[in-house]
Amino acid sequence: MGSREIIVRVLPGELPQRGIVVQRGKTASTSVVVRWDDGSEERVRPGDQSVGYATEESVCAQWLLEPGAAAEAFEANPVHVFTEFIRDSGKITKTMLLRRTVVAGVSESLVKTVYTASRAALRADPHIQISNESHTWNDAPIDPYADLRSLTPHEALDRLAGAKSLRQPERAALADAVRTGLSPRS
Repeated sequence: MGSREIIVRVLPGELPQRGIVVQRGKTASTSVVVRWDDGSEERVRPGDQSVGYATEESVCAQWLLEPGAAAEAFEANPVHVFTEFIRDSGKITKTMLLRRTVVAGVSESLVKTVYTASRAALRADPHIQISNESHTWNDAPIDPYADLRSLTPHEALDRLAGAKSLRQPERAALADAVRTGLSPRS
């Protein structure tokens, strides 16, 4: 995957316009300087609803540049589309995620409805961490129960014994911590 960030402007009835992000401001509220493929440069406001960002040569860039490609992929597997936008961004807010999907050609009402239904699957992805409205991609899988697995065997056993209700993944993580203190089975 390329490392340059591209910007794609999608206006109704026109072909997508591609450019390279030349300069990003220090804050999210600062405009971005873009060099369009025709050589012209422009400052793009952060709230411009007609633009989407992607890493050059990524699936997301392809979706932004090929009208209808994202809508087809979204119809087939919306969680995959959301996951790719999160992966490509590294860190993205819910609003930005939904906006990029809309800019790529999926209707806004469908995106919002499907996002709600997809949230559990996104949370279950071991590479995605969701905190409040922020989605962060990690190349290494995240173990949401690493803190439980790192308990000493005695602490884990105390939690298991004292817990009124544990979900299965939490129970398994605590059992793993207890097993670390046991001698191997003969």
